[in-house]
Amino acid sequence: MQRYDFLNQLISDHGFKDYLEIGVADGECFKRIKARNRTWVDPRPFYHEDGVTAYPVDSDTAFESMPESKVYDLIFIDGAHRWENVIRDFKNSINHLSRNGLIVFHDCNPLTETAQETIPTHGPWNGCVWKAFVALRAEYREYFDMMTIDTDEGLGFAYRYRDFPHLPKTKVHLKFIKPENMSYNFLETNRREALSLLSLSQFWTWHKNLLAKPEEM
Repeated sequence: MQRYDFLNQLISDHGFKDYLEIGVADGECFKRIKARNRTWVDPRPFYHEDGVTAYPVDSDTAFESMPESKVYDLIFIDGAHRWENVIRDFKNSINHLSRNGLIVFHDCNPLTETAQETIPTHGPWNGCVWKAFVALRAEYREYFDMMTIDTDEGLGFAYRYRDFPHLPKTKVHLKFIKPENMSYNFLETNRREALSLLSLSQFWTWHKNLLAKPEEM
């Protein structure tokens, strides 16, 4: 399942209206998103579309210039693929996430060591997004549930526990490790637990619980 199909399914299921994409690049994903109000952020975009809100600057600058009251129902993090940037994008996104809003990450599940290098080499490249995701899962375990769906290079998924109180907290048996100390061998050995990796069918089966009203549980 491609990321834009996944995002559009979330938009449809939850009735989302406001969408933010960090890292629009050539618009491959953004132009397919079916939310009513769409916003993109990218300092070097290869894409333009009339009628949408655009921040042609780095994400830190974009968030600084956003009104404090501006919130988004769905935020897709696919900008700079270095763990430092991803962590900042997540923490900035929290401040602009609507009630019952969701955050999705791209490139959370690299399948080779070269794919997760900081600088692109040859072949598929995901960067070290996974390091940020694992660190954030440990750091925010009391506030966010975070999992990775095994599709389209690994789609990370995050929601606030306080927004869906009918769901129990997930027990995260994961010690906090500084991203700079994480090795690919650690990921290979602990991939399923570290990423909370689910198949696509497992996720959609679980997602019904997220949508359910407490009395329907």
